[in-house]
Amino acid sequence: MHTKNRLKEAISQGHLSNPQARKNSYQNTKERVYFVNVPNPYSLFSKLVEDTRISYHALMIGICNMWVVADEEINIKEIDTKADVIFEGYRSDYHVSYATKRSWREGISKMREKIHDFSSEKISEETEHIIQFRTEMVDWALDYEILFKYFKFNLRKPRTPVMREYKIPTETIDSFMSNLDELCTVFTMYYPKGIENYEPWLYMIDTDYPNFIIDVFSELPTTSWFFKVKNKLFVFIYPKRELLGIIRTSDSLDEIENLHVPFLLHEMKNKGIINHERHGIVDGYWQKELPEYSFKK
Repeated sequence: MHTKNRLKEAISQGHLSNPQARKNSYQNTKERVYFVNVPNPYSLFSKLVEDTRISYHALMIGICNMWVVADEEINIKEIDTKADVIFEGYRSDYHVSYATKRSWREGISKMREKIHDFSSEKISEETEHIIQFRTEMVDWALDYEILFKYFKFNLRKPRTPVMREYKIPTETIDSFMSNLDELCTVFTMYYPKGIENYEPWLYMIDTDYPNFIIDVFSELPTTSWFFKVKNKLFVFIYPKRELLGIIRTSDSLDEIENLHVPFLLHEMKNKGIINHERHGIVDGYWQKELPEYSFKK
């Protein structure tokens, strides 16, 4: 009971997340991602809250001012005629890192060490891709869609409410859960100081070495997300605020260069690991759970 209470406390304080799931990129479960600039992002944000095709959307500063994830292909310009879609495509599977048990200084130092030791000859020998685009179909009945949206943000939720509301038998839930690792990416997030103490940054990276970049950013002591859209790798990280901007009060340039994520990206670009990158910060987001959706049974 003591361990259970400590776990609840860690989740409530934002140190840990409940175990979660995201769809894998099968042909009949894949999601469409849009990065958009609009003159009035707050207006579009409000419209998308009620759009049942949208599972997640975020206001952003930098790369664009709106990030949209949809369950199907949509026409953003039908929603906002002034929208400029700067990049779009179907999302790959997610890859979610296990946060390392080390300090930020140690994590950044490990990242720098890997970048310093980078060898294109060695990396080119790797053929297996960490991130997958799946070409096959998967068994995904309407009951599975309901269960996914019910359990998406907390796989520990009780079964009884969804069974009663949607008349789903126990056997169907058992089948869904037994196949969950095949159907979805399952993960738990970790933020040692509480998630509110970190900044959510998204990087869109053009690279010939996605596995290497995933390996480098997985050294951070907070959970990192990775996915691909077309030929671009997206890296979604939660660093400490002071690791993103230049600390003008620092007494040492070495201190800045040794700890800051932008300098790591600069080093990777100089070594030819990155061809080009764009980035932005998530300023606010909306994600839908089951009550936002309607299903016909």
